[in-house]
Amino acid sequence: TKDIFIPGKKILAYLSEIKNEKHKTIIYLSRTCNELVIELLRREIPEIKEEIIKIKNIARKPGIRTKISVTTENENLDPIGACIGIRKTRIQAISNELCGEKIDIILWDKNPIKHAINALSKTEILSMEIDKELEIINVIIKEDNVPKIIGKNGNNIKLINKIIGWEINVISNNDAKEKYTTEYKYLIELFTSTLNIDNNTAIFFIKEGFTSLEEIAYLPNNIANKLKSINKNYLINIKNKTKAILFNL
Repeated sequence: TKDIFIPGKKILAYLSEIKNEKHKTIIYLSRTCNELVIELLRREIPEIKEEIIKIKNIARKPGIRTKISVTTENENLDPIGACIGIRKTRIQAISNELCGEKIDIILWDKNPIKHAINALSKTEILSMEIDKELEIINVIIKEDNVPKIIGKNGNNIKLINKIIGWEINVISNNDAKEKYTTEYKYLIELFTSTLNIDNNTAIFFIKEGFTSLEEIAYLPNNIANKLKSINKNYLINIKNKTKAILFNL
């Protein structure tokens, strides 16, 4: 951390452990644990001490940055504003005690996707790709904003990932466009060459969200009925052809 200790100067620390060994007692103090930050929050913010505002999650890189998720059941209270204080006086007092460590207050949400959006609230999100099964969120933002969200040595995004509990990947809009173009060309080539269909039909499948041969093979008939921009029988024929190719029927 950035702590500089001067003989005779008072310091605040968290009493983490007391050990009795033979004829002496050893006291362990910590200024890097999360508990110290929590106690400082309780000291500076009455709403936290009185449990009107509750701390849900905390992620910390001692001496660098701490992110704290908070919530309240009081609909008339802004938990972010209460924690920061008028002219940032409350949060600044805590930061000063931690030798300038940055403190970010985030509005907690039980929905990890909304929680992630809250954690990225100061950045314009262009789009998001969400994989609920793998608990991954790809966030597309402007190129200029990427370094800020990633942070020095990746510290900022690591703390966001830790406090959300999901993997948040930050992708620039330029990289996203390049990735989309590459995948688009790949799928057109895959569908046209494997299924012997024309470009327009391949583009139709891509625009409808198909990204693999398996998705076409398992296309439910009731969905086929809804895809009015292509002949139903032709679509079912392609579906059956795809099954035959995949499973050597």
